[in-house]
Amino acid sequence: MEILPVENNFVITLKKLLIMETLVNEEEFNELYNGDWDLAWKKFVDNQENGDCQGIVSRIIYNFKTVIKTIKKVFAEIEVDEPYIDEYGDEQTLMTHHWITINGNIYDFSKGTLLDYINWDDVYDVNVDGDEWRYRTQ
Repeated sequence: MEILPVENNFVITLKKLLIMETLVNEEEFNELYNGDWDLAWKKFVDNQENGDCQGIVSRIIYNFKTVIKTIKKVFAEIEVDEPYIDEYGDEQTLMTHHWITINGNIYDFSKGTLLDYINWDDVYDVNVDGDEWRYRTQ
């Protein structure tokens, strides 16, 4: 799917929102990251834990549902690289996960929550180009 320039601007804004919510203020951001948004985003993703995807998507939807009319919250399953054993002792190849869509394009701001299960080509890129097959919405 083609990513529109307007969509790309929203993606940058959403990343900044998520980063700044974890900090006290802009001064703290500059102290920690010296104004480097890319470094701050990498740290944000690296610190994600299993289960954080729900909160991340909820914050995005809460802050942007009236601004981005085509934004949708998705809670479904994602295919992992290797089978794993769940808490009931059953082997699984799918995990539940939260992500958003804008104009039908999938964006995953919480790939870091799945690092133990998926070897991403680029864990820091919220676009899922080439990995759309993982995201099961049916």
